[in-house]
Amino acid sequence: MVSTEYESYDSMDNDFNRFLMLKREVYGNYFAAVELDNDYYNLEYPNKQQIIPREWIQQGIGATIPPTARNAVDNLADHILTTPHIFVPARPTNAEQQKEQDLAERKRQFLRSFWDQVKIQQGDPIAHGKKKLIKDGRVILKKAVRWDLIPDFPADDASRKEKLAYRRELKKIGESEFLWSITNCPTETIIEDPSDCYDPKYVYEFYKIYVSDARRMYGLDDHLADYKDTDKVEYVEMWTKPYGDSPGEYVIWCKGERVHEGINPYHWETARSTEENPVYSGYVPYVIRDSGWGEISAEAKPEEKYVGILRYVHPMLETEARQLTAVDIQMRFSTFAPVITKNISEDNDAPIEIGPGKRINLMDDQEIRFESLPEVPMSSFNLINKVHDYTNELSKANILSGNVQRGVETATEADMNVRNAAAKLEGPNNSLRSAVTVMNRRILQCIENIIEAPVTVFGGIKGGPSSVSIKPNEISGYYETYVEFFTSDQAALDARNARLWADLYAVYQGVLSPQTAMEKGGIENPQEELMKASVARLFLSEPAEQVRILMMLNGLQSSAEDVLVAYRNNLLGEALGENEMPMAPEGMPQEQQLRPTQQQMFDPTAEVIDESQTNVTVDQLGAMYR
Repeated sequence: MVSTEYESYDSMDNDFNRFLMLKREVYGNYFAAVELDNDYYNLEYPNKQQIIPREWIQQGIGATIPPTARNAVDNLADHILTTPHIFVPARPTNAEQQKEQDLAERKRQFLRSFWDQVKIQQGDPIAHGKKKLIKDGRVILKKAVRWDLIPDFPADDASRKEKLAYRRELKKIGESEFLWSITNCPTETIIEDPSDCYDPKYVYEFYKIYVSDARRMYGLDDHLADYKDTDKVEYVEMWTKPYGDSPGEYVIWCKGERVHEGINPYHWETARSTEENPVYSGYVPYVIRDSGWGEISAEAKPEEKYVGILRYVHPMLETEARQLTAVDIQMRFSTFAPVITKNISEDNDAPIEIGPGKRINLMDDQEIRFESLPEVPMSSFNLINKVHDYTNELSKANILSGNVQRGVETATEADMNVRNAAAKLEGPNNSLRSAVTVMNRRILQCIENIIEAPVTVFGGIKGGPSSVSIKPNEISGYYETYVEFFTSDQAALDARNARLWADLYAVYQGVLSPQTAMEKGGIENPQEELMKASVARLFLSEPAEQVRILMMLNGLQSSAEDVLVAYRNNLLGEALGENEMPMAPEGMPQEQQLRPTQQQMFDPTAEVIDESQTNVTVDQLGAMYR
């Protein structure tokens, strides 16, 4: 609903008029539906008087509202694990394929560390986002550059020295600071182009700010003269997408007054741009996705498109609460039955005490009896169970929560039910995947086209590098990534999937590559896994074992690298013969001249080739075990 502070449209500002129109006529019903869903989630049912009579409420008897709605949302959300598994394909090329694979792996490590730093420094927007998807039917992630950390770009007429100084400062900041902010926006504060939520031409974000902050940031003393500092006024941002000859806009209104207008900073010129005719590309800093449970037609209204898990179960939730309340009240009166007395005065000096072990003495004309009320019929409990089962079936909450399933006798049947229930999450899961994939793309675009300087992210991944850097020229317009979000039952599914592809590889060796089998089997970095397998096979081989024993007997250190070097020298002796061992160039130790290849690691009898022809060094191999 449009705030009453706007009594009429401001005909002088078409952009603001559009915002008011969309808020009132297009998104108003959706915002109202989200508010109602929130009431049910917070167990604040709006129709409490239909659950329990008003007279009883006045007597202090409250409604019995089970946490079914809350459990449905929380259990579904918890079933999606929020650590993104990121895959980065190598850029297709006819030359230097190994270099591209190494770069792809560094991009993967960079993005994994990026999201880990977001979680460490800024909370977990993905965790909040998945809950919004399930409850509100929509997730909105906002990516913003921390412009306060970025130095001002030098003027066009700046000297070469000034521009170099700017680049050095920017590089230093990129190595020491985390330059982005990733937030999950409340769904009731965002209005996007209703024609295309996936790639909107414009987005409005609105919320309330204190009048004191509005005065401090924008003045507006005359405009806010009748307000106290502790009052709140509406703050509205508008972002438009860079396209064609427009770099996009960034506009701010405060209480309907335009207080800022500028260019969307997330823009850049494309290769088609000329000095006379610039052509821009870029994005608005929001990624918006739906749950997949709503209407998908082009004519669908926001409240039909963005549908959460509670949207269509309100009547069943109320029925469940009403039945539980009735049973609770009836059991309360049955348990604490009324006491009926005759010829007993309330001001009797010796009041009758009722309780375990109490002795009651009555006069000849006095009577006392306990009135028994009808027991709660079993049909009431049966109805409650049916309603509860129905609500759980709609949300799959009971199955996914791990509770014992009624009527299920075998583990296989239970497993199948869990997998079927998890299918309920396919839509939200795909939306999260899409949102993070787009975010990854924009992060790489930002490094290449906006920051235009090397960026370093400190690692937070167990077993990963302590820091990872990406340079703009290493991206070169290639932003492809692939994201997976696993569910809580994924471990068993992954195990079965891995066994399947291992069996396929065993049958179709020569037709199916080990890299493909590992990718399909869930391994994020097949190249690294092949390297580890190679090292393990080499390190645990019989000749290497002999080397380790001899070195221990001689009191020598037997680190992985030492063993590998000694083993390599042994290979060379067998392959070339002791009299044919090549001499190292002057000043170069013999052990550094030739290195084993990946092929040699799998096949010790393979020909030893020059170091320049191999992709694996002793240093790399040794590092695997450090």
